[in-house]
Amino acid sequence: MQGNGQFLCVKNWARFQHYKDRNPSWIKLYRDLLHDYKFRKLPDPTKLDLILIWLLAANHEGMVPSDRAYLKSVLGLRRVPDLKTLIEQGFLLENASIPLAQRRDREEKSREETSTALAVNGG
Repeated sequence: MQGNGQFLCVKNWARFQHYKDRNPSWIKLYRDLLHDYKFRKLPDPTKLDLILIWLLAANHEGMVPSDRAYLKSVLGLRRVPDLKTLIEQGFLLENASIPLAQRRDREEKSREETSTALAVNGG
């Protein structure tokens, strides 16, 4: 993932995930979003920004670069996305790093893969 080195994290990212151990080509999008007051009050273009950011975040464990020009390009927008509003309304979190639980899951998966590879190769 390119960008300026700073990242944003999608708030409550786990809620959009059905599978914890694989990377499906889709995300969950709940109908109750239509009843979410904060979402409904977003300007229409910013609603689109958010949904496209969620799709991009699906490839990067809930993280996206905090680089408006990069996001404009990769999301196929005609204008830069309104990250300021999405942050102010709590849909995106600034200064994101990979949450500790995700790091632990990743490390555990890596250890399991290494253990399996050693067992298969007789190591």
